[in-house]
Amino acid sequence: MASGDFVPYVNISARLQDKPDQELLREIGARSFPTTVVMDADGKVILRNDTGGNFRPDAEKRVRAAVEVASELVKVRARVKSAEPGSAEASASEASLLLLEAILEIKESTREALKKASQVTGVDQNLLERYQRWSAYQPINKILQNYVREARASDAEGRKILYLNVSLEMYDLYMDGTRLNDARISLFSDYWRLVFDGAISKKDPKVAEESLQIYRRAFGSRPDLKPRINRMSSRLSSLREELKGDSK
Repeated sequence: MASGDFVPYVNISARLQDKPDQELLREIGARSFPTTVVMDADGKVILRNDTGGNFRPDAEKRVRAAVEVASELVKVRARVKSAEPGSAEASASEASLLLLEAILEIKESTREALKKASQVTGVDQNLLERYQRWSAYQPINKILQNYVREARASDAEGRKILYLNVSLEMYDLYMDGTRLNDARISLFSDYWRLVFDGAISKKDPKVAEESLQIYRRAFGSRPDLKPRINRMSSRLSSLREELKGDSK
């Protein structure tokens, strides 16, 4: 299967800029060596950093999980090829492939096309649930990726301005109805912390308090994050005192 459908690629070199694979590894967020990535037969990376896509080759659980996800993609592509054109099975298979390739960041599709695909009868319920989770954090992920890219080229003062702007963008996403409810998602911490900071900047104690409560419920038992939570609580108290003074 690996030779015809997907390819596990293992990088065994150090981080050397003249190596041909360095750009690929930077794009997927690889930070350690050796690193394994999984690609399809066309050289497209199937698993990226936000889906556990780069890992050490001796991490057996990660290797097995990668093969499982890659196998799912292979099976869906096979169903698309074998389904009778115009049949209900073909429609469901094509919709499933569209959603899966978007989730794995292999191919981009418009929001309208993805929404339409998610409404096709016959798409697996587990895949639909994954798509719903993915679509919820996709705007957040794009904002953070842009922030990281721009911050690398900025000085300390520029990074402060960028952070403020990102926190306001996250606050706007929250006000538009975006929510992350699963603390296991890697973006959960960044999202609620930035929503909190945006709410403080917007002088919105209600949203700041909700963000702090969610953050505390998820991470309050972690000793390494207690100082941050205490600082957030102090900032919220200061905002309330400020607003109380303004109302007099």
